Amino acid sequence: SLLAYDGSNWTSYQPDLSIDYVNGLAIDGADHKWLGTWDQGLCEFDGARWTVYTTDNSELPSNYVSDVIADHRGAIWVGAWGGLVRIEGANWTVFDEPTSGMPLESVSTFFLSPNGSLWMQADNWLCGAPVLLERAETGFHLHDVLGDAGAPNRRFESFAFDQRGGLWAGTWGGLSPP
Repeated sequence: SLLAYDGSNWTSYQPDLSIDYVNGLAIDGADHKWLGTWDQGLCEFDGARWTVYTTDNSELPSNYVSDVIADHRGAIWVGAWGGLVRIEGANWTVFDEPTSGMPLESVSTFFLSPNGSLWMQADNWLCGAPVLLERAETGFHLHDVLGDAGAPNRRFESFAFDQRGGLWAGTWGGLSPP
């Protein structure tokens, strides 16, 4: 479910279906809430209505959505088993190996850098190292930044930039500083 806290009370917003597990939550510029679910696709809540996107009615590569994020340009990015999806208004673009040449078997975690670049954890690719995904009209620019730098653990779960622009990564094996 989706919960909102107003400073003193929690309010629950339930879609028309039972959602067991919410993996990702993003809020876009129109204040729509986007929920990535474990096996029921992507849910959008506009404040009054729910829209549920699945492999049956959208271009999602899978109903297993691992994360969702809204970028600085207003696009919604969806990480799922089977690939990456960018939603810009009514336009859906799927990035998977056949369409992008990238072996994106699963995208599990997103975050935005201060300059707006989208970083992601792409599973089963580069041994789990995060890759820098730069938004470009002609494709993606990928970097195995932490893999080549000898990070002690290559399974990343959280990321943050410090004031100097250094990337910090929280891993299953501890913290990897810049």
